Amino acid sequence: MGEKVSGYLLLSIGLLIMIICVINIIMVFTNKAKPFSVFNIQSSGSTNTPSLNDLVSQLQKNNPNASSVQLPKLDILSPEVLNQTLNLSTHFFLMSFILGFGYKLASLGVNLVRPINVKLKSHVLEAVNSNDKEVSSNVLPNQLLPQVSSTQETPQPQAAQPTQI
Repeated sequence: MGEKVSGYLLLSIGLLIMIICVINIIMVFTNKAKPFSVFNIQSSGSTNTPSLNDLVSQLQKNNPNASSVQLPKLDILSPEVLNQTLNLSTHFFLMSFILGFGYKLASLGVNLVRPINVKLKSHVLEAVNSNDKEVSSNVLPNQLLPQVSSTQETPQPQAAQPTQI
């Protein structure tokens, strides 16, 4: 009876963990809760975006020494959007890991609660030889084949006759 109690306990803990994780993920993706703040990427510092004319004039000034051209840092995505995306992804992966842990606990609890019934059907090999005697079940199938005695002649294959055309 102790394994049934521990099974129900594991099942309820696993279900509780899974429900909490699903509710947390739903609340984070609907903006009712904040995800874990793992990433905090700062902006490049420049608020003005360079125009194409500024870049061309800078290249014309420093044409002999092209390695001294300093290109400004361009923010393709704003740091706030990048931080939010990375934090949401990290939160989702962490919650899915904890959700899997809850599933394993619940599965273990279910296996402890339900009875395991094993039904074995034994296939007894019964055969009758030529004398109508039953052969025991420990006889291998190749031993049940009729034995060819050495006095019997086995037919020899005949050579093919050549045909005339």
